[in-house]
Amino acid sequence: MKTKMYEIEATGGNPEVMFDPEDFLFHHLILSDEKEYSKEELEELAKTHEVDFISKEEEGSFTFIHVSNPEHLDSIQEHGLKPSEDGYVGDLGYGVYVVDEDDTEALENLLDYLEAALEDDEEEILLIQGGYTGRYTRCIYGDGHEGYIVIKSTVSEDMIEDWSVKNLEDVWFNGLSI
Repeated sequence: MKTKMYEIEATGGNPEVMFDPEDFLFHHLILSDEKEYSKEELEELAKTHEVDFISKEEEGSFTFIHVSNPEHLDSIQEHGLKPSEDGYVGDLGYGVYVVDEDDTEALENLLDYLEAALEDDEEEILLIQGGYTGRYTRCIYGDGHEGYIVIKSTVSEDMIEDWSVKNLEDVWFNGLSI
């Protein structure tokens, strides 16, 4: 029996109002094999499959950092981290977006994202730290998204270890410590 080695998702939009995959902003290749890919191989896969991002399915444990809006704190403390309830599918698919706190590339990409938020006059962010064990996808190719992790299910409130509301400018200049 041959197992499926990959799937391609249309991402960056809301499937409730976008019915054609070409209406979505991005296309995302998810690999389910064990192979380690070189940068050149990833570029060739992206070109061949006409995708913007490539992720690998993985399973394991890690300590994560998640960024949210401070107004969501009460809901997160009560219900955990949940995928978007409005149906929006992010750049890397539907789920909870986190980074591994030990992945320097992912942390740098997250700081770059926060720099853009600084330009949008955001003042504060909610930083959440926790532990996760289970299945997830990790982005291995895609401009500014490398290292991002998508957890397809809810991250329960008991997996959240710590949180703090931070001034965005302080985070950008001093790092993502909680």
